[in-house]
Amino acid sequence: MTHLPTPPGARFLKRRLDRVLVGLINQALADPLADGVFDFLEARCLEVRLRDWGLALPLSWRDGRLVAAHGCEPEASIRGDLGAFLLMAGECADPDTLFFQRRLSIQGDTELGLMAKNALDQLDPEALPPRFRRPLLRLAGLVAEGERRFRPSEPSA
Repeated sequence: MTHLPTPPGARFLKRRLDRVLVGLINQALADPLADGVFDFLEARCLEVRLRDWGLALPLSWRDGRLVAAHGCEPEASIRGDLGAFLLMAGECADPDTLFFQRRLSIQGDTELGLMAKNALDQLDPEALPPRFRRPLLRLAGLVAEGERRFRPSEPSA
């Protein structure tokens, strides 16, 4: 299989989009970030990968903020489809269940990945500013409702 060359400016655009996304994350999570929930990422690199969207966001912690850590080799990666991340963030599904079902996975440094999973699990969507909380909870609810309607139920043991 051959790959097409990267279009001119694509890397620049990705970096700009990553910075915007990280800026939104920093706004949405201002209180937990101030409480040091992500301090463990100081001088570390964690990748969050949305498999279904083909997006990967390398994150680190610098000067009290999450930053897009371009150029670093991720020590760990948390991967999953957007729906699984929404279910976790909106507290519509237990994170451990999502990992056991392989809808979310950790690759690389397991300890760093578990610290990140636990930090994400600590986040309370009700503590988010309304402009972030409302869409998050609405999207998570839609994903959960879609799964109830369209996923086959688990057979009883």
